[in-house]
Amino acid sequence: MHIAATQLNTCKVRSSRFSAMLFIGLLCILSGCAGLTENSDQSGRVESKKIDPVMQKQLYQLEDQANLAIQSNHLTHPEKGSALALFGQMLSLNPGNKEAIRGIEQVVEQYIALALTAADERLFAKAKSMLARARLVDSNHPSLQPTMRQICLLEKAQHKTIALQPKQMFSQSGQKKISALVNLGNKNCRYTIAATNDEQGRWIYKAIKNTTPNGRPKAKIIISSPTKIEQICLTTSE
Repeated sequence: MHIAATQLNTCKVRSSRFSAMLFIGLLCILSGCAGLTENSDQSGRVESKKIDPVMQKQLYQLEDQANLAIQSNHLTHPEKGSALALFGQMLSLNPGNKEAIRGIEQVVEQYIALALTAADERLFAKAKSMLARARLVDSNHPSLQPTMRQICLLEKAQHKTIALQPKQMFSQSGQKKISALVNLGNKNCRYTIAATNDEQGRWIYKAIKNTTPNGRPKAKIIISSPTKIEQICLTTSE
């Protein structure tokens, strides 16, 4: 009798559980599973809204045109057909479009790259102008302040250039001339080596390396004539 009662109670419990599960299932269907959708939103697994195929084609076309504009440095001026204007059109069609947002970041990055290139060429007015344009696009970009500091350091840097005659190449006199230049600098120097061929460039670099205190000079080699070495020494650490 006790066993039978226990079995009966067990059946009632199972029946209650089944009824509860059935009720929850029906509630989910009727409510559109709002609770599950909310959890999915939190986990980031909700599918993004599908874009109309016609609009998607237009977005692709605008993105291609904008990328070409970046390649040709048509970034913001003139406004018509500029990369920034084209990415803006994409956002008008599809607010929050990830490709457009990333594209605008690329516009800023391109201006920063142009600013640093100009600074390396000692065109500091141009460098600051490029950086000012980048700031107009995104004044909060994290690379703006470090880039301005770099430009100011280069503007204040000590700058020296020596030429090497053909007879000084691969010779002791050439080594002494290079060593004298290196010794005039400090630990924050970088070098641009202009050589007529790669062999000359490597020899000059080795001569600089042999004189540099830590043996790890910052240098780049360009194939150019006449053969010369440009030394840029920052007054403070980068």
